[in-house]
Amino acid sequence: MRNRGSARRLSWISGVLALGLTVSGPALGQEGTVFAWGNEYFEFGLWDVPEPNQGYVEVSMLVGHCLGLRANSSIVAWGKSDDGQCDVPPPNANFIAVSAGGNHSLALKNDGSIVAWGDNEFGQCDVPDPNEGFIAIAAGYEHSLALRSDGSIAAWGNNGYGSCDVPDPNQDFVKIAATVHSVALKTDTQIMAWGYNEYGQCDVPPPYAGYVDVFAGFGNTLGLKADGSLVAWGSNEYGLCEVPEPNSGYVKVVSGAWHALAMRESGEIIGWGLNSAGEARLPPLGGVITDIATGLAYSAVVLDAQPPFGACCIDLGCVRTFAADCVLAGGTYQGDYSDCDGAGCPCLGDLNGDGLRDQSDLGILLAAYESDGAGDLNDDCFTDQADLGIFLATYEIPCP
Repeated sequence: MRNRGSARRLSWISGVLALGLTVSGPALGQEGTVFAWGNEYFEFGLWDVPEPNQGYVEVSMLVGHCLGLRANSSIVAWGKSDDGQCDVPPPNANFIAVSAGGNHSLALKNDGSIVAWGDNEFGQCDVPDPNEGFIAIAAGYEHSLALRSDGSIAAWGNNGYGSCDVPDPNQDFVKIAATVHSVALKTDTQIMAWGYNEYGQCDVPPPYAGYVDVFAGFGNTLGLKADGSLVAWGSNEYGLCEVPEPNSGYVKVVSGAWHALAMRESGEIIGWGLNSAGEARLPPLGGVITDIATGLAYSAVVLDAQPPFGACCIDLGCVRTFAADCVLAGGTYQGDYSDCDGAGCPCLGDLNGDGLRDQSDLGILLAAYESDGAGDLNDDCFTDQADLGIFLATYEIPCP
């Protein structure tokens, strides 16, 4: 038996239980659903994605609220809203990008103008004139950045750490990102960083060129290179700058306060850093992930075409899994209420054999957690968070 510490284990379990048992996940078969998970200690309601949870193409989070952009160009906002950061101004239409800041929100319209709302204590919602010609936005903790079509950057809001002091020459920029510091990518593939630098997050390591994208964490910075590798610098608390091997094939990266997520070209999501509430590990959701986001200690994804979960007929018999995984394994998918040979398919998650997948089964799984006991659902001879994720995907779904 492996013992990784009961306090951490219980913290992780409580976070996932909040995710899987108190909130409805994405509806099966829908496209563009948002799924959020992690540490909901502050009870901002980030898991409560408004219905209908579908049609999303982008999600953004930073501190306590989420912004979701739908394919119809409207915005949905949820979570903490004591400064009105979730009150999308009318008309809620013609948006092409969103960015959630500390307690304010930014959105870009298809005419190149920016709409800002929420906390404006430092003028972070006062978009500078002329409010036109913008092609990208980045909401920081208390400041805002926007990229113009001429390659210059506009910065406004709290400049206490110099986060709004764009380095000269203010030209030839192609990407921007912000939290408490600001970063930007130039046409010559070099990264510029400025503002809060307590952890060295603005000290770009050599070689300085070869980048295609950049992301600002709270105390770190991440750069994506043209060869698909990642470079991380700044705070390395919880191993935040230790990119998992193989460091290749990445196409996007985001970072929270103490964890990071990256997407590989295969669609695989890799997480590292603090994982006290599962925020650095993607639950087994199935489907195709099209966007990723991170906040303080939580994460979110946009899922397309999530396949159903049910019976898979393969050479070894009848198992229950996602339809896409069944096809990859060379099996024939039959649906949740079907079986393979008339003898019935095992009801995955029904650990006590009463025909239900309920709280009693969860208790059995948790009692066996981090051991080789009765909670092993994926046949790897160990009961761990992968098994818990499988169970949560089937929780309270009736056995056939």
